[in-house]
Amino acid sequence: MGAQKPILSAPMAGAAGPELVAAVCNSGGYGVTPLWTQAADHVVAGIGELRALTDQNFSVNLNLYFSY
Repeated sequence: MGAQKPILSAPMAGAAGPELVAAVCNSGGYGVTPLWTQAADHVVAGIGELRALTDQNFSVNLNLYFSY
């Protein structure tokens, strides 16, 4: 399964919820879900919630914090 339309949704600093991401995926675009700064169990739950809304490909946006 590939994206049918060259549309990529942005995670929008956490504002893109699973419904919006799934809507983009189900419309032929490529949805991105923001799950950064979440504990591992919340990441798993968020992916599960999105999988329940779409059978299309999507991306998980993770932001890793490093001390410099």
